[in-house]
Amino acid sequence: MWTIPFNQVPVANVGSWCMFCASVLIPCLRILTLSQMDNYELERAINSLEEQEAHIRKLGRQSGQPQQDRRAVQIGTVEQYFDKIKVVAITLRGELAIGDIIEIGGEDDAVRQRVDSMQIDRKDVSLAGSGDSVGIKLKYDVPEGAAVYRIVCAGN
Repeated sequence: MWTIPFNQVPVANVGSWCMFCASVLIPCLRILTLSQMDNYELERAINSLEEQEAHIRKLGRQSGQPQQDRRAVQIGTVEQYFDKIKVVAITLRGELAIGDIIEIGGEDDAVRQRVDSMQIDRKDVSLAGSGDSVGIKLKYDVPEGAAVYRIVCAGN
């Protein structure tokens, strides 16, 4: 397995590095996902990409470069957080689907994660819309009342 030193990307190259990630690394990961990775390897790869994405975003903020390839759309609010089972109850004001990336909280303390499972009234669903109250399993603790954003890539 090869490793790219993401923490050594010069700040001036963040924009081109993001384009490289979007155009080369992510499609490669999807191909590997279909052919070679088991669930554990896939989760590790996704977590690694999310960490690397956060580092690249941090470098972009430090350099003052705008992020033109992604934007966040507020889709709801955290109504309740169940810390023992790490599940958040969110009242939606927009559409949310399995596979979407959500961000909960402010810019400094945001938690970002892909939606792997979602329930309405303890029944699994793949799509939820405005007005629905959904439960989502999280990896991190989040505060009640925090804003929930769906990360939208350019072209979607």
